[in-house]
Amino acid sequence: MAYILMAQTDDACHCIGCGWDPSEFVVSREPVELAEGCGMKPEYALVSSRTPLLFREATLDVIRDVDTSSAG
Repeated sequence: MAYILMAQTDDACHCIGCGWDPSEFVVSREPVELAEGCGMKPEYALVSSRTPLLFREATLDVIRDVDTSSAG
């Protein structure tokens, strides 16, 4: 038996849209603020060209969270 949390992925995609095209994500023009002690990586500055408040890594975190939840 396998448990896959598809609703969480579906909810996130309805909320933020579908970033199926990797070229949608471009380097942010605004400085990216990170939590203290968090090192800056180039991928942290990638934002959606349609919605600059949508960060690529945050979008991918939704999928990673579902993968982690489903694997357990």
